[in-house]
Amino acid sequence: MESRVLSLLLRSLEFGFYHSLLSVVDRVSKLPRNTTMPEAARLYRENIALKAQLDVLEARLKREEAEVKPKPKRPLKERAAQVFAYLLTRENEPFQRYFLSAPISTIRRWSYRFRKRKYEPLSAGGRPGLAPEIRELILTLKRENGSWGQKRISEELRRMGVRACARTIRKVLEEGGFPHSC
Repeated sequence: MESRVLSLLLRSLEFGFYHSLLSVVDRVSKLPRNTTMPEAARLYRENIALKAQLDVLEARLKREEAEVKPKPKRPLKERAAQVFAYLLTRENEPFQRYFLSAPISTIRRWSYRFRKRKYEPLSAGGRPGLAPEIRELILTLKRENGSWGQKRISEELRRMGVRACARTIRKVLEEGGFPHSC
């Protein structure tokens, strides 16, 4: 994943370098600012955006070949490439409509998330984990009452007003160094 992010960073630096080079050549040659230079810059931006899209599609193809069931959520690298291509081609709506592989509204939402100070990964769903205090309480009950198993600890926790199923208690005990606690 780091190499993919590095690849996007290098492409961004490459774009910045060529954009500044085109600007310097434009000023030195004193060419009038008509359609010549903006067209070249637009084509260059589109080229970089298409390369980013190609990387995304190749990665998705490799992932789908390796997996039997594709993941429903797109990986961070793919979302970053989509946002990168979107930002490069902001003024070019036809390009965005036909060449970006995600809806523009979705890409705008991803862009907003990337611009936040702290990136918040998408929720994996499911139930929240067990609180650390309850984990410690389970391990303390087991240490103090060595003969108690997961069912007895579950009953004791229920008397205390704490709900935890026997399977979760078993998992906590195994992680805490108490294997085979039934």
